[in-house]
Amino acid sequence: MAFITKRAGRRTRTIRTVPVAVESRLLEWEERHLQPIQAKVYRKNLFSDPGAGMEIRLVRYPAGVVNPAHTHPCAHGM
Repeated sequence: MAFITKRAGRRTRTIRTVPVAVESRLLEWEERHLQPIQAKVYRKNLFSDPGAGMEIRLVRYPAGVVNPAHTHPCAHGM
C-alpha cells in the first residue's frame, strides 16, 4: 500500500492507494499514426483514471523514428 499526500491551499490530505500490476505481454499493441512526424508508433494502455485525466501507456517507437522536442500542458513522463 502506498500513500499520496495532496495539498490544497492550507489543507493537506493523505490518500491510501493500492499498487496495480499489469501483465503487459498479454495486451495487444495498438497502432497509432503520429501526424507531426508522419510515423507509426505502437502503444499499450496500462492504466487510465478518467476522473483525474491520467493515463499510463507503454509506447514502442520503431527503429529510426525520432520524436522531436515538444511540450505538454500537463504532467507527462516517459
